[in-house]
Amino acid sequence: MSLRSVLMFCIALVCAAAASFGVYQFIQLEPSEVVVQAEQEEVVVLRVDITRVGTKLTEEMVELVKRPKGAFEGMTISDVSAAVGQSVVIPMFRGEPVMPAKLGKGSGLAALVPEGMLAFTFQAPSESSLLAGFAMPNDRVDILLTREEPNSRGGGKVTQRLVQNVRILAAGDEINRPAGNRVEKVRNVTLAVPPGIDQKLAMAQEIGSLALVLRSSPDNFDHPNDPLYLADLEGAEEPALVDRWDAAFSKLSASAKTAAATIRDVASVTLDKEIKRLTDELEARERELANRDAQLADSERALANAQSTPQLVSVKSKPEKVLPTSVLTIRGNSQSYVTVKPLAKRTN
Repeated sequence: MSLRSVLMFCIALVCAAAASFGVYQFIQLEPSEVVVQAEQEEVVVLRVDITRVGTKLTEEMVELVKRPKGAFEGMTISDVSAAVGQSVVIPMFRGEPVMPAKLGKGSGLAALVPEGMLAFTFQAPSESSLLAGFAMPNDRVDILLTREEPNSRGGGKVTQRLVQNVRILAAGDEINRPAGNRVEKVRNVTLAVPPGIDQKLAMAQEIGSLALVLRSSPDNFDHPNDPLYLADLEGAEEPALVDRWDAAFSKLSASAKTAAATIRDVASVTLDKEIKRLTDELEARERELANRDAQLADSERALANAQSTPQLVSVKSKPEKVLPTSVLTIRGNSQSYVTVKPLAKRTN
């Protein structure tokens, strides 16, 4: 090994040792503790568990505590007096911030109705329509309507989603969930619905049957709202055949209507053209007759003028035709002339 190579190796070894020592010293350094004091704000929280809906808050049930500012921005109450006297519409637990969305004014069922909403109660035709008793207060459900539809595809019935994502205010006459979430069979439920939906539900009860569909807690999405016909059910061969006939008839009817409209349009255009041609021809004949009437009137006036005014007619005299005359001369002692009448003109 040459001297140069040995020297380069030693330099590299020294550099590596220095780098390792520097990394070791950096690791051994203790980081300085930096404490940042978060800004605090006072919020009203519960001091007890309140599981019964409709319970009115008192001063003994709430207290002010400090929480990091912005953790519940715009969603909490910072004044105890603003919370006292209001009713709980959703079960709440100790230490939970009191939120306006979980409180209502008044008492009983009216306190549970959110602002801008209405309470609507309907009676189901069967227990299964109300989820066999599993429909409980504060659950969210969809409402299905099944009704007769004479013109529907296959069988005359149709089912569609009438209302989506509405909250149950009460099941039967109970506004609180049963203890231990035990199942209690009921025949009516009360829902919180927007204005206008109450009218739809009232009409739906008269024309068909309603059924509830339970949603999971995090499900806040809109579900498909396409109507379901009997022909859409799996295995419905006969209704499907009727459906095909109905579709074919509808298509044929639409084609016939289109053809009739086309023929009507073409006939209308042709008729308009023929009427215009006949009108032009009639106008030309009328103008011709008017010209002839004018000429005839001019002739009559001229004839009338000629009859009322005497006219001199020059008659040329014919030259008299000289007929031949015979003259007889007698010669003798004396001479005399004898004139003889003209000879009459002979006609062949």
